[in-house]
Amino acid sequence: MPPDQNIVRELVLAELRCAHLRAKSAGIEIEFIGTALRHGLISPEDALLSLEGQGWYGFLDPLVISRLRAACRADA
Repeated sequence: MPPDQNIVRELVLAELRCAHLRAKSAGIEIEFIGTALRHGLISPEDALLSLEGQGWYGFLDPLVISRLRAACRADA
């Protein structure tokens, strides 16, 4: 028997609400990391590591990240 479409709709809506909250959380975390970097509380490399550790690395351009990583290594 096929699933009730009302149940499917409610499950999709619930999943969309969860995704929205995860996206908001990502925005808040990214803003926090940016603020810490702007005020010199963390290094650029630490900012990138924080983004990676929080799982927000996927929001960044891979080409830009590889160049930033190389620049961080050159400064070390």
